[in-house]
Amino acid sequence: MPCLASAKGPPSIGAEDVAEAVSRVLESLTRSSGVDGWTVEVVGGEARGGAAHDTAQEGLMPSHLERMRKDLELEDSAAPGVQSLDRFDHIYGVRRTAAGKVRRLDIILAPSEEFAMALVGWTGSRTYLRLLRQHAKDVGMYLNSHRLLRKIDGKARLVPDEAPPIVKGGREAWPVGWHAGRRILRQEDVFELLGVPYREPADRNCP
Repeated sequence: MPCLASAKGPPSIGAEDVAEAVSRVLESLTRSSGVDGWTVEVVGGEARGGAAHDTAQEGLMPSHLERMRKDLELEDSAAPGVQSLDRFDHIYGVRRTAAGKVRRLDIILAPSEEFAMALVGWTGSRTYLRLLRQHAKDVGMYLNSHRLLRKIDGKARLVPDEAPPIVKGGREAWPVGWHAGRRILRQEDVFELLGVPYREPADRNCP
């Protein structure tokens, strides 16, 4: 049961602040949900090497997220102005670190089967994601932060669960090592299915 944690602040908010935020989120997830085994990943600008945070999110607010907000002593914060194509559960908040600094903290909950897609979508940058999604559209697929899809006989099919990806020229083709039933577990998997070279988060900054 993964979780994405996105910290917003100056160009680099500091490794200690990030580590403290991740630790507190992990502890609060366990206390508030009563479930162990969460995975917490830093996304947004911090995942890209300290670039400005530039992602957005909308979703639902189940009761355990409200308990987390209180547990983490988060003050309310408005959702970012630019909305993405996501429907994950989320918290937008502002918290005070142990050193007394005020930091924005966005918490996004993603199910394990969508975790790698959510990492790509929430790592950004917005411009880079726009290019990735346009590439998917150009070859006949659709990419968002939940799934990669394509249409067959007018119906949406999940890639790779229900259909192979499409490559340039409009033909179906499995990447090397891929087959029906293989799961998307890593960000690299998303890039392979799109047929584009993998780029580390620090290489996804775009003007």
